[in-house]
Amino acid sequence: MKRSWVRFPITAHIVPVTFYKKLGETSFGAIQRFREENPEYKDEKIAFAGRLDPMAEGEMLFLTGEETKRKEDFLGMDKVYETEFVFGIETDSHDLMGSIQKIQNTPIEQSAIEKNILERTGKQKQKFPAFSKRHVQGKAMFVWAAEGRLNEIEIPEHEVEIYSIEILHNGEKTFGEIRDNAVTRISDVVGDFRQEQLINEWNKNPTDVTERFQTITLKVFCSTGTYIRQLAQDIGTDLGCGATVFSIKRTAIIQKKTQ
Repeated sequence: MKRSWVRFPITAHIVPVTFYKKLGETSFGAIQRFREENPEYKDEKIAFAGRLDPMAEGEMLFLTGEETKRKEDFLGMDKVYETEFVFGIETDSHDLMGSIQKIQNTPIEQSAIEKNILERTGKQKQKFPAFSKRHVQGKAMFVWAAEGRLNEIEIPEHEVEIYSIEILHNGEKTFGEIRDNAVTRISDVVGDFRQEQLINEWNKNPTDVTERFQTITLKVFCSTGTYIRQLAQDIGTDLGCGATVFSIKRTAIIQKKTQ
């Protein structure tokens, strides 16, 4: 069976609508801004098919009016992301809006990093991140995590597929750069996300601000439901150094068609 791909146009006059969520916005905050920028949808019912974390930016798919009843039809779309990982740092959320769990800045051979990453294509089981909306025993996992009770539940997993991973850039960042970006981005998030606690923890971390950490920038083409944060965590665990997401940008939402 042949598979082809259709990219949705970015326009407020075609349903469904792709809209660019800004860094720091919640998914519901993006809907609110969409209404403000497009008054013709002020009184329309709007739903999104596939959320983005506050620390992520990029394309979201909005359904308006009667199209909201077809939400299930749009949840299976594939995604393309550009993302940067930092090695040697682990947080409980697997991105910068998290509490630092470990810093182990052990140099890793670039060939070992690239080999691990490029071997991750194909269908695979992936655990849900602790700070996610996935429900276990009637409660969202982020609630279990915030209560410090993750040890009481079995972390669920699901099947995802990574079609391709392209390495775009290898680099470095100082801890000062990482910390300052974390604090700025956390400060910009609206809502209750432990901001005061996290900012204090990042600012008080004793790591030398000049210490340099390896980074890698990737382009990931994957199935719906793939968590880039969990991908970073898994790669860091396999390499023995830990990793966290520095940035995530969703660059495309792609509809599969079979013929």
